[in-house]
Amino acid sequence: MGKILRITRDGGIPPNNPFMGANSARCALTGRTTAGKHCQETFATGLRNPFRMAFDPNAASTRFFINDVGQITWEEINLGQAGADYGWNLREGPCPTGQSLAGHVYRRLLLRRLRLRQDIYAEKTGGRRICGAAVRHCARQAKRRAHGVWST
Repeated sequence: MGKILRITRDGGIPPNNPFMGANSARCALTGRTTAGKHCQETFATGLRNPFRMAFDPNAASTRFFINDVGQITWEEINLGQAGADYGWNLREGPCPTGQSLAGHVYRRLLLRRLRLRQDIYAEKTGGRRICGAAVRHCARQAKRRAHGVWST
């Protein structure tokens, strides 16, 4: 399972990392800890293949977007959030792993949820994969937008 790690320039752990506390331990070189504990270096979990990131340095507090290459059905661009679990390996995009929205019982609910979230999902067709991202700033737009670069 893919994770985003957050450490300081000298290899230390920021005191406000989301998994600091009694149920955590330093994972350092092994990337593992004892059962029931979280790695203190972990910032977010539940990613399959977090391939690229795009940062928005002009936001009030730096925002970043994670490009996560899916397995079968979905590609994702997720807003990076402390302590987030993006659902892999139980979910791929907005659906259970390996499923699409076509014929999905909760299709309308899921589509509404997607419009409300800042995450971007794209169903894989024709071999497309997420390969890059950028945050675009435009004077005519009130909102900053994140865009994915797709390859076939």
